[in-house]
Amino acid sequence: MAKGNTTMNLLIMTQKVDASDPILGFFDRWIDAFAAHCPSVTVLCLEEGTHDLPSSVRVFSLGKEKKQSRLRYLLRFYRLIIRERSRYDAVFVHMNPEYVVLGGLLWRLWKKPVGLWYAHGHVPFSLRIAERLASIIFTSTKSGCRVRSEKIRVVGQGIDTSFFHLKENNALHVPLSLVTVGRISEVKHLETQIDAIAILKEKGLSGMLHIIGGPLTEEDRMYEKKIRERVKEKKLENDIFFLGPMTNRDIRSHLFSADLFLNSSATGSLDKAMLEAMACGMPVFSCNDAMKEVFPEAYYPVLSFQKQNASALAERIQGFLSLPEEKRQDMTQQLSAIVQTRHGVERLAAGILLQYEKN
Repeated sequence: MAKGNTTMNLLIMTQKVDASDPILGFFDRWIDAFAAHCPSVTVLCLEEGTHDLPSSVRVFSLGKEKKQSRLRYLLRFYRLIIRERSRYDAVFVHMNPEYVVLGGLLWRLWKKPVGLWYAHGHVPFSLRIAERLASIIFTSTKSGCRVRSEKIRVVGQGIDTSFFHLKENNALHVPLSLVTVGRISEVKHLETQIDAIAILKEKGLSGMLHIIGGPLTEEDRMYEKKIRERVKEKKLENDIFFLGPMTNRDIRSHLFSADLFLNSSATGSLDKAMLEAMACGMPVFSCNDAMKEVFPEAYYPVLSFQKQNASALAERIQGFLSLPEEKRQDMTQQLSAIVQTRHGVERLAAGILLQYEKN
């Protein structure tokens, strides 16, 4: 669907527009992809940072960067969706069902279809209400949105595959270079990865694990302290490194220079960081059930391991390394191709807009 094939102007609701944000910086590319199809895109965000978006995109912030009160957020939200209503034909809400709850009745009154993107294992009460008010619910995989609804449409994860692309050199490093990306929190079970590195070291296989990401809450900070102590207890200070949060550009540099990607999360939701790693041609070792929908059937036993089982993770890594180089290369190229063909951001934007037209 090239630009001009749709006359639909879109309102996008999202948490943050900031290309430099370690967590939400990717969303600029989503906005770009929608703008490639829509004559006009209006974005309402809770917080606005740095961005370089097309001239057809207008961004309005609810004011979090100015530390305004929640009441002011709410008043500005209603003022903007009412004032701008003649400039958009449909609404796309990213990961915040609360916006659907707040604006759903007005949008329904104005006959503006509302699509909600939601891809997370948690099912809050606000999501159940939003399901009633939304016209369509978009998600990444069949398990991405766990509310029962006939409105759900699976459209992929929306990875910027022009940025996260197959790296030129897949030769393994000595010592082995491993990386994991994401928020540091207890549900990520990073102790599984730490223990797996210790097991591999005992077996004579040296590897350096780079942990990219940081804590967000006080509970997260307590968990980070605990796993840092675990690293010291196992005498792995020269093997495991905490690098903190990074922008997409810096993350890509580490993906290009690493050999293996690890994910020990117990959320059961598809993590975009895993797909970004796959797009770069990295084997991804994961205990995430959502990967059953992503990995080819033959690869799942090679790359998956039991939750919170460090020995199983270490065995999978050893098993992969024992494969002939040609088979390893073929596997990584196929994993990259899966992301390119099924989870690219251009495909996602075109698929979402097509669903609005069908609705």
